[in-house]
Amino acid sequence: MNSEGVLAALIGFFFGFALQRAGASDYGRLHGMLGLRDLGLLKLMMTSIGVAAVGIYAFAAQGVRHFTIKPLKVLAMTVGGFMFGKGFAMCGYCPGTGIVGMMEGKPDALLAVIGGLLGSLAYAYAKPSIDRALDKPDYGELTVSSVAKTDPLVTAIVYGIAMVLAAFMIDRIGQALRR
Repeated sequence: MNSEGVLAALIGFFFGFALQRAGASDYGRLHGMLGLRDLGLLKLMMTSIGVAAVGIYAFAAQGVRHFTIKPLKVLAMTVGGFMFGKGFAMCGYCPGTGIVGMMEGKPDALLAVIGGLLGSLAYAYAKPSIDRALDKPDYGELTVSSVAKTDPLVTAIVYGIAMVLAAFMIDRIGQALRR
């Protein structure tokens, strides 16, 4: 394994460790988050997204990594988002939390991971048909920074700061939503 593979494995290990310690594989915590009663996991996710956005764009700006912006296909994203949400609601796990739960020895998480892998395999075989059916409208590689005509790293920094600040303010936001 090369140094990039080792780094990826270490990052994955520590992210999984953080998810496990935060209780992200606990159905009660996930259910509480989705019902806006337990916002600890939401804070973790928002902080992770904010920090990762800055890190990804910082690496890309330095030429360390390149990533591809996927085209904005509204119908395909809507159907995919619905299917992802339905699967999350049915089994109580998203891909990351499912793997954490499986590693904890939870049989329901193992079934969720197997279901996710089978769904991915089915999608891979059906992709050409799905692409033809859900291809339009296609807005191309649209990003916030391309629309706002700003530097992608600056946009990521602003977004990252906003996500981290929102995570710190989430308790107040949650209290306001529950009123």
